[in-house]
Amino acid sequence: MLKTDPQTLCGNLLEYSFLQSCGVALLGKADGPFAIHSTSHNSLLLFGANDSNYAKTSFEDAHALYPFDVALEHSASFSVSNGVVTCVMGKSTSTGSTYSEAAMRALIAMKQVADK
Repeated sequence: MLKTDPQTLCGNLLEYSFLQSCGVALLGKADGPFAIHSTSHNSLLLFGANDSNYAKTSFEDAHALYPFDVALEHSASFSVSNGVVTCVMGKSTSTGSTYSEAAMRALIAMKQVADK
């Protein structure tokens, strides 16, 4: 797992680090592109590809509910003030411009604290 402050992560780095924190098997690089195996579709899903042969999408766009499912498992709470979303998960607090971004950062921070 990247040992970077989750608040500084965005885009592919944030998504990759979040999935890695969840124990998802990943193929590729943290700064993208990367792929995960979808058991429900029995296929590889590619994210962050900067190639005209592939549809460019992000994990957050394609699977926006997954961070909420993880947040629910950890009894996370959310608040919004001045357009900034705050997520409290365990003893970790993180912010983001969206609910899923805040949740992904909070889980990464929580896992980093647990790994110390």
